[in-house]
Amino acid sequence: MVWVPAAIVQLLQGDYIAGIAIFATGLFISVIDNFLRPVIQKKVGEIHPFLSLLGIVIGVSLFGLLGIVIGPLLLSYFVLTVQMFSREYLSERE
Repeated sequence: MVWVPAAIVQLLQGDYIAGIAIFATGLFISVIDNFLRPVIQKKVGEIHPFLSLLGIVIGVSLFGLLGIVIGPLLLSYFVLTVQMFSREYLSERE
């Protein structure tokens, strides 16, 4: 949403090298982000990608731009708390 219009503006202003560089860099970062983010989240945080996406949507609506980070963290903490509660208290009753 940012790098495509920026590249178009640079191309329209006649700065072809900057326009192509912005477009190529944005495309490269987007592709890397789309493939590496789920892999990193799965290995490091064991967070399902849908849970992360849901956390981003909720976080942005509640906290604004900072919600991109806060939303998935809060949702992950909530899921972890529920899992810990179920392991500690619900397994003892059986």
